[in-house]
Amino acid sequence: MALLSTDRAPGASPGRGSQSKDSGSPTRDDNAIQRQKPFDEPRSREFFDALKENDVLKCLNFLKGNPKLALDCDMERKTPLHWACHLDQTNMCQVLIDFGANMYAKDDYSKKPHDEVVATSQAKGGIINKDIVKFFEKADAKTLRRDTKRYNAPLYVKYLTPVEQVKELAEFLARVRDMSTLTTAKKQADDQDSDDVEHQVVVANIGNKLNTQD
Repeated sequence: MALLSTDRAPGASPGRGSQSKDSGSPTRDDNAIQRQKPFDEPRSREFFDALKENDVLKCLNFLKGNPKLALDCDMERKTPLHWACHLDQTNMCQVLIDFGANMYAKDDYSKKPHDEVVATSQAKGGIINKDIVKFFEKADAKTLRRDTKRYNAPLYVKYLTPVEQVKELAEFLARVRDMSTLTTAKKQADDQDSDDVEHQVVVANIGNKLNTQD
């Protein structure tokens, strides 16, 4: 795939199109795009926020409940895939593509997700994410396979989780395995109202299930 040239300073938001010679403002390509209502799906803004935090598990949970979120857009018609490419999130790109993201969607400035890959590469001194590029090469070659069944496998989902989130999960599991912690929580719950008691029991049950699955 030929790399497209874009200009963007490091740390800037996703590409906003070419600059007008007269005003210096981005030039909108209103004829090249379809007008799509921004944040059209339920909890769309929350989904975009989780994506920008690279919270793969939360986004995966959203998509399992509503795959159409992969096709949603923000105020500038930038899709989740635009943002994942801009933020250099390989695993997030994989998830979005598997759940039906449009790899050729154009934003208000006629920029496609692949343009964000190139712009991010330029901001990093020419270092391009080859794994993300491969997604687009396969799409162009008509060899791309989308598969959502893989996300039913716990080990595969764990593989997708960013390192920092894996550490948080491990710490959580360690706390759950500490039965003294659960016992203390139950004793404290005995002095609370019935709603709080029920909540603590649910937490204990979740801990037991996690221990069984581990």
